[in-house]
Amino acid sequence: MRKKQSVEKPSTPNDSHVQAVSKLPHIRNNNNKDKFDRLFELVPPIGTRWRWFDIPYRFIDFFLRSRFRHLIPSSGRRLLVRGINFFMAFEQHARNKIEVSDDPRINLIIPEHARLRQGGIWTVELFPPSHYEALERSLNKNGWNRSPFSRFDEPNEKQVKRARAGRRFAWARMGAVAQSNTNYIFPDAKREDLPVEFEHIELTAVQLGTSVTALVAFFHLSKKGESSLNQIWKRKHQPTLTLQGFHRPKVTNRYFAAIEATQRERMRIHDLARAWLSGQCPGFFASRSDAHPVLDLNLFDGINPAEEEDCQATKEALRALGIDTRDVYRYVSPQIKGAALIPYHARGGPHEPLRNCWAIAGEYQKTAFENKRSNPGNNLPSPGELGYIFNHAAGTFTLYLAITAYLSEQRAIYSTSRDLASTRHQRFTVRRARRLSVELLKSGLDLPAVARDSKTLWDNHWILRNNINVKAIPLESHREHFEPFDLIESFGKGNDTGFQELLKEDEFYRNALSTAAALGASADAAATGKLALIVAAGSMIVATITLLITEPSQASLWPELIKYLRGD
Repeated sequence: MRKKQSVEKPSTPNDSHVQAVSKLPHIRNNNNKDKFDRLFELVPPIGTRWRWFDIPYRFIDFFLRSRFRHLIPSSGRRLLVRGINFFMAFEQHARNKIEVSDDPRINLIIPEHARLRQGGIWTVELFPPSHYEALERSLNKNGWNRSPFSRFDEPNEKQVKRARAGRRFAWARMGAVAQSNTNYIFPDAKREDLPVEFEHIELTAVQLGTSVTALVAFFHLSKKGESSLNQIWKRKHQPTLTLQGFHRPKVTNRYFAAIEATQRERMRIHDLARAWLSGQCPGFFASRSDAHPVLDLNLFDGINPAEEEDCQATKEALRALGIDTRDVYRYVSPQIKGAALIPYHARGGPHEPLRNCWAIAGEYQKTAFENKRSNPGNNLPSPGELGYIFNHAAGTFTLYLAITAYLSEQRAIYSTSRDLASTRHQRFTVRRARRLSVELLKSGLDLPAVARDSKTLWDNHWILRNNINVKAIPLESHREHFEPFDLIESFGKGNDTGFQELLKEDEFYRNALSTAAALGASADAAATGKLALIVAAGSMIVATITLLITEPSQASLWPELIKYLRGD
């Protein structure tokens, strides 16, 4: 994918007017009409001045309005209209740059007292039957096969194999990786060069049934990783203009530029975790782009996302992070005291790029106090320490997210396979047949296994043993119309229905392909038979011609045959 170039303003030698305009005093008139008129006084409409973008605009506009326009073909006129739109984007960008910077309607204003610190990130990888060999290779390649502090004498590889044979374990520590230059002591951790945002990574395996192994990764953040999102969140962002080749540039005002930059920073840290896990231990999600579900811990000073918020500025500040508190429900867990679980709901559009993630969000002082150690002499736990406190509950919650994400990805896979089946499988060449056999083998092994064994997560014994409960509580303003419900139970019902539908679709897809393959084989057999007859006839003709043009010897039967035919 080509990387788009973001610029604050067009870098040309003829943009002196725009630069001069950008230095004018900000507009502070709250009246919309006066504000609009004033903006157009400072940045006149395109084509009325001689700024760098006015010149090509005037040139194109002249041709579109002239009497010679009928001589231009329709494709040429469409191209000229695209040119008009292209240069109008620079006019809009110049106008965005002189907008008042303290108007909350067009600017994202973060409260001065607000601060955000991230305490950790969790993500998960799934290994259904078709990816088991990749798990074995990863354990051996990365040195995670044996821990010196493990209570088991056998390697992790054998533990996993034994668990998949039915003698399963609930949780098993697979390994740990620490930053090569860390000052902390992690006795059993490998040291390697990690992204600077990470200090330490812990890997834990969870066996679901006999055929699905989940690998949960907890990323403990460094000081840089803990504060990097806060720096972008509180930065004063300027309007941007993003070039998109020959298409109209994307013009973004300060408000949406701040939202986009903030969410991209949060997504960047998520993607670092996804990329590291995919590189070290690739499974199902690694084969699908950005599919790993992610859960991160976000602790605020001066803001409490776990409570209903009336302040519009605070709502907008949280929206910039993708932590939108305008949902009808708050999702709370007794295992994650003082904070709430908040899903990411994109409102649409290109300015909110986050995907496939949840947040643990709360006010730091409140969350830290409610999770303080029993020893009264202890200080409040730091955000990183709170990450360790929530590790088991958060890791368990990511398993539910993983099954939901797996189901969503499988729906996308089957949707694509169904829509392309008519073109991909019209003719069953050897290559296509092999590709189809691999595809059907993987789906035939994985989908029923995950559908069956994922139910382990909703078993009462599992829930009691792993101690994760999440309740959906309607906000005070919506309690008359909405009832509380169990989020984990809701996940289970939705996934059960989804897997049943997908298994039916899989059966239908296989039957359709089997019928098509059988008919194709019959047609190929008939075609092969006809071809064999043609080849045999050709061979006979060639043999006859060869015989006729070959000079016969006196001793052969050919002269005798000729004499017989002549009646000699």
